Amino acid sequence: MASSRWTPGQLAQVREWTEQGLNSLQIADKFAALGVTPRRTQKSVQRVRERHGWHVLTTVPRARTPRFNKALKVKGPALVLADVHAPFHDAKWINQVCDLAVSWGIERCILAGDLADFNAFSSFGRDVGIDGNAELDTLADVVDALCAQFEVYYFAGNHDVRPLRTLQSTGLTVDRIMRLFIPGERCHISDYHWCELSCGGTTWHVEHPKNASVIPARVAQGLAVKFNRSVIAGHGHLWGITRDVSNRHWCIDSGICADPMRMGYVQQRHSTRPMMCQGAVIVTEEGPVLLSPDNIGFYQGIKRAA
Repeated sequence: MASSRWTPGQLAQVREWTEQGLNSLQIADKFAALGVTPRRTQKSVQRVRERHGWHVLTTVPRARTPRFNKALKVKGPALVLADVHAPFHDAKWINQVCDLAVSWGIERCILAGDLADFNAFSSFGRDVGIDGNAELDTLADVVDALCAQFEVYYFAGNHDVRPLRTLQSTGLTVDRIMRLFIPGERCHISDYHWCELSCGGTTWHVEHPKNASVIPARVAQGLAVKFNRSVIAGHGHLWGITRDVSNRHWCIDSGICADPMRMGYVQQRHSTRPMMCQGAVIVTEEGPVLLSPDNIGFYQGIKRAA
């Protein structure tokens, strides 16, 4: 009885006919016309093509649209600052956490969205006394100070894209706008709203997500389950740390680096949303440290290396 194994010559013939655009039935008919035994059926030809990946050699053209797989990747211990909202930032708080990070040997700083408030570009109307030029000058000063100490990684938040909404038809990107006043050598800029951080064997998503919740770390938990990653989230302006349902991943709301007392919409008109909480995160090889004005004194007394 003849062997049913495919010979190298037959496999080469299947590939050649596939590249010519023939389907599995047409190839089987070709073998039948040549009198090949054992008989090569349509199903057997299809299995061979699938096994070798030749079934994708069709006339369907490749998509010409880009793939969105170029988020920033950061490796090693890092300080994470979210929701700075310059010029409403809290310089005292930011300096405190930066000093602690430097004392621990941290060399990287991730700005996790809403670095700028861009109040002058708000669709809700510019606050009285907020000048667009002064806002940009303050933002540049903040970034200059951070770049003097750290390798800085910045990605956009919802406030950072406010100028793009005003200039929708221009085709400008967050990267292009920010490069107008951010030095390039020490600051890496992304149009994404998240980045990947790898440290101590843990892969993190540092996010400025679309969603927000009144429950601390709830959005971070959802993202951790979705992407199978530990998550540090900004945007919600809350503070909290927990684990996901599998107990494998960290889920953190980082808190804000803005000064809530400088935000008129918060202080002049109250709501039932939770109070904004200041915070920052230092990710070390051993794990995350979630900082707040209430606990930073404890960590300032700890000497450690990143």
